Amino acid sequence: QRMNSFTQKKTDSAEIIRKTLALAENWQNRANTLLTKNEKKRQQMMSRLLNYPSDKTVVMHLIDQSFRSRNPHRVVDQLKTELASAVARQLPTVIEVKQQDFITG
Repeated sequence: QRMNSFTQKKTDSAEIIRKTLALAENWQNRANTLLTKNEKKRQQMMSRLLNYPSDKTVVMHLIDQSFRSRNPHRVVDQLKTELASAVARQLPTVIEVKQQDFITG
């Protein structure tokens, strides 16, 4: 039975998505195997920032501030300000990350 072009495109799209996801998973798995001990430690600390809703907000603000300016010094200044604010609000994971000297300055 012949497929019409719409059904064929739908099938092609689904196959492209499946292959893309499989490739992304392979790349991520390979990248994970290449992480150094320090990189793994940092990755674990940063992933804990997503365990608390208040910490998720901090991450959102950090990402937002990272893309607001093309001036790297301003970006660093804004990130330090946001992190200091998070520490002042006693957000648990941010304080833990700060205590681990992951955040300098």
